[in-house]
Amino acid sequence: CVMSILHIQLPRLKFKHVLQGFTDEIEEIYYDDFYRISLPIVRVALVLGICLYSLFGILDIWIVPIHKNAVWIIRYAVVCPALAATLVLTYFDIFKKYMQPLLSVVGFMAGTGIVFMIGISVESEPGFKFYYAGVMLVIIWVYSLVRLRFIYATAVSLLITVGYEINAVFVNGLLATPDNTMVFINNNFFFIGANILGMFACFTIEWYMRKNFLLREEITKANNLNSKYLHNIREGLLLINSEYVIMNQYSS
Repeated sequence: CVMSILHIQLPRLKFKHVLQGFTDEIEEIYYDDFYRISLPIVRVALVLGICLYSLFGILDIWIVPIHKNAVWIIRYAVVCPALAATLVLTYFDIFKKYMQPLLSVVGFMAGTGIVFMIGISVESEPGFKFYYAGVMLVIIWVYSLVRLRFIYATAVSLLITVGYEINAVFVNGLLATPDNTMVFINNNFFFIGANILGMFACFTIEWYMRKNFLLREEITKANNLNSKYLHNIREGLLLINSEYVIMNQYSS
């Protein structure tokens, strides 16, 4: 990786690079660096997701008492196993190739899982109106923790939001009464705000990861070029410190 960048003109970071990536050769080097840095964070995010998604099942006893068994099937038989399976896959080489699609799928499953929980609840259950907060937590998790690229995180979060809208209007019928309409409007204000803040956070994270990558590669490229010239000149050169000790950089 170090030597492969010597012949590449590194670009100046632009908005389009967050959306489209670098050119193929540089993007491949960047992705190796991104994957190495992100993998431990992804594993922590998945463990955290499993723990929180499981622990919130305790609330189902009081929030959706009538349909808690159906909700537990979604929570413990579908979403949590999917998160756990993804966590296991992070220890195999194949995960590197499919990291973004896999994390997108489990993020979408986690969000739509809560949408389904809301959909099967009835108006007499608190979850009918208040479980939208769980969807917002998933959106925050998708944008900020699982290291999805900006385009993937935005697509997943918007799809989850659209799923909630469809469920709220056509399944739960929140527009049928004035009181429920106000709940629908209130929830949408929070969803719009969460998506705007999440998009900004996700874009900023990817922007600075790409910027730091380019800076490190520029430094590596400069050091390697210096070493190349240092070992191919006729004169012998060396560096000494203030104590007259020869430092690491010297010509052969």
